[in-house]
Amino acid sequence: MRYPPMRQRELYGVPGGAITGPALWAAAKARVMSWERHARDPKQTQVDTLLDHVKTAANTEYGLAHGFGAIKRYEDFRDRVPVRTYADFEPYLERMRKGAANVLWPGLIPFYGQSSGTSNTAAKNKFLPISKAQIGWQQKAGFDVLARYLTMTGDTDFSRGFTMGLLPPGTIKREGPVGVASNPGIMLTHMPMASRLSFLPKPPIRDIEDYDHKLTVMAESYLDHDVRALTGTTCWFTILFDRALAAAKKKGMRAETIADIWPNLGALFGGGVHAEPYMKLINARMGRKITLIDNYNATEGGIYAASDRQGEDGMMMIPDRGVFFEFIRRGEHDQPEPKRVPLWEVEANAEYSVVVTTCSGLFAYQIGDFVRFTSVFPH
Repeated sequence: MRYPPMRQRELYGVPGGAITGPALWAAAKARVMSWERHARDPKQTQVDTLLDHVKTAANTEYGLAHGFGAIKRYEDFRDRVPVRTYADFEPYLERMRKGAANVLWPGLIPFYGQSSGTSNTAAKNKFLPISKAQIGWQQKAGFDVLARYLTMTGDTDFSRGFTMGLLPPGTIKREGPVGVASNPGIMLTHMPMASRLSFLPKPPIRDIEDYDHKLTVMAESYLDHDVRALTGTTCWFTILFDRALAAAKKKGMRAETIADIWPNLGALFGGGVHAEPYMKLINARMGRKITLIDNYNATEGGIYAASDRQGEDGMMMIPDRGVFFEFIRRGEHDQPEPKRVPLWEVEANAEYSVVVTTCSGLFAYQIGDFVRFTSVFPH
């Protein structure tokens, strides 16, 4: 069987996508304006975030032990709550995974994200708490990444097509009263209905455990879909491209580049690795340049920063999505009582260890990453 010439194919789009496009773009523009306002002066937003988390957890085991009820300023928090690593939090988290409530956060934390990082503790891997409140903040931060793309490009037709996720399976392993999965897997199962309509792959392809096999099945299954964006770890994009070109050839399609298969593919939402080494190969497989919106994300709280302009490596911090940030200068991060600075006091071109406080019960948690600020206000 031979398919018609690539440009003459009719691709499956998202039902109703043409209607929602202008509204989506307007929402994106409003969000970017709000984000930039907070980024220019993040102190009040960050302090409000911190005090809200402290107030919420004041009557938990951890909150009572550290006098959360007396914390009224950032300085009070810094004086009362020490910086801790995963090994320090692990005894609390192990109890919580077995059903203990009101330990670090009110009630029972329902989900735990199994991080790819090693903990050098009894658990070997990190199992990080993800509350329902954090899921809500992560959903909003996910929209932030899309909003940047839409406002950069003015792409009001984006909603006509699909976004394809190169992500782990959306399956959650039940461990007694809680569920364990990767953070992306947990987010897939909590995707808003409107987003599910335009997201690929669909179950059961979404939940294939073997990732290599999953990419092949995705490439073979969606050649006739109007794919407008890909999201995932940047280094996997070209692998999917190669699978799609091979699948097209197998079906008798004359496709030399990905633009021949998915002509409206305009955005890559990437992360996890430094993107620059991959862009030459990505553009070659595409047959043209494509916009990459990079993001910095972690299981401890979600997305911290995202690209805010094309052609630059730096990403703008997101100060108003439920995470409070502190930083410790490189070289001081392993000291017993390192000097901590909040986001509004960091200096440009200095390297820092990242410390976060989240709405899942991690307070002054040192995640193990290092960052350098290329500018401040906005950061």
